[in-house]
Amino acid sequence: KKILEKLKDNFSKNLDLFKEKGFLPFHEKFENLLLYVGDKITFFDGKKEYKGILHSINAEGYLNLYLPNGEIKCFAAGDILK
Repeated sequence: KKILEKLKDNFSKNLDLFKEKGFLPFHEKFENLLLYVGDKITFFDGKKEYKGILHSINAEGYLNLYLPNGEIKCFAAGDILK
């Protein structure tokens, strides 16, 4: 039960922080954990597949994909198909 209590407390603290300050306090940690940075990937946003190089996560939590035409496209949700 202690593990569940710790998990609940940690989640509650992070949720409160997110509600107060948005994604920014979590940005650096997510950037450090992001896989495939610099790799060519295929990203599916639920409607269309995009091919490009995984660039980063922006301060709002969107995934940034560097497209072949030089544009960086931001995605709030989707799947990395690799």
